[in-house]
Amino acid sequence: MAGLYMKMTPIRLSGEGAGGTAALGAVRKTAYCDMHTPGLFDEANVTAAEVKALLKDKMRRARKILAERRHAAPVVSIPVIPEHR
Repeated sequence: MAGLYMKMTPIRLSGEGAGGTAALGAVRKTAYCDMHTPGLFDEANVTAAEVKALLKDKMRRARKILAERRHAAPVVSIPVIPEHR
């Protein structure tokens, strides 16, 4: 699964805040997936096929790391009580 990106936009309240400025009291949160994140790949002029290839490579590397962790022997600590106790 691809990662999500969060865009947080401040919302102005109808009342006036201190100093005559509008008070910021809330935030609108909008979540985007990798393919639909605004401005992420706009500057580089990247096509959708290139974005898919980049994400596929990213997922391949993540799966490789997880497979290495899965096959590694777990570290187990066994408490030992000395015989003289």
